[in-house]
Amino acid sequence: MKNISDLYKCTIFLLLIVLMSASAGFAIDESTEGLLLARDWEGVVETLEGDSALLDDPVAGLIMFHACMATNRNNEAVESAARFVGEKNAFAWYEWAGSFLERHPGNPVALYLMGDAQIRVRDLHSAFETLTQAIEATPEFALAVNARGTAWLTLGENDSALADYDLAIQLDRNLVAAYSNRGLAYLRLNNYMDGIEDYKKVLEINPEFVKGHMRLGGIWAYLRLYKKAVLCFDEAIRLDPDNGKAYESRADTYYYLGDYDRAWKDVRSALSKQWPVTFELRERLKEASGREE
Repeated sequence: MKNISDLYKCTIFLLLIVLMSASAGFAIDESTEGLLLARDWEGVVETLEGDSALLDDPVAGLIMFHACMATNRNNEAVESAARFVGEKNAFAWYEWAGSFLERHPGNPVALYLMGDAQIRVRDLHSAFETLTQAIEATPEFALAVNARGTAWLTLGENDSALADYDLAIQLDRNLVAAYSNRGLAYLRLNNYMDGIEDYKKVLEINPEFVKGHMRLGGIWAYLRLYKKAVLCFDEAIRLDPDNGKAYESRADTYYYLGDYDRAWKDVRSALSKQWPVTFELRERLKEASGREE
């Protein structure tokens, strides 16, 4: 049994090496690293926006995610994160973050980015330890506290996650990501009223944040306050007319309002955006409206 276990560990190690070595050389230069170390997030955004050659680099993309999150460019942060999901990108980020930390040991930003990378490769206990080191080095580092909250949330430790999100908000009253994450933690605890208040705060700080409107609309729909939900999905669609999920969510809400014509129209709009509307919703609409589209 020991030999089998050792073989398994060796196989996993070799797989990690292959995944990490598959990434190309890192495109981030020393000047961008200097901006990171100084926590000049605005400078990072400006630098990366001005270099189209970095658009397909997962390391640049995830650095852009953090810079956009730090500066409340939340739609851009979501877009950057969505472009680089997947195991290969996660390990490219993990390798770069590890090398960055090796070159800048003890630096709070390097620790923060390494902690994020550990979350992405599901090494959650290590992420907690690394992020705690970042916070101990710089106690006012709200982004690191928020990230540790995410490690707790991913572990299913909702109360600990809430405590870190509370602290992140105390440190930075305008950090949209912390309110949004705390709202999600409240929802997992079925605390919808506090979740609503957090998403209202999200949209007070950044009224252009599409995901904030979607989350708040989802809560209103769950609470059967369908007219309020429709208003949220209306705003999400106004801000992002190609958002197929928003059309589907509004179609589902119209279904519960008994407005089948508008529901079918939104289903067609969602499908035209290449969004895979659920079979279940279409079947409910067929049965309720007495027609098929």
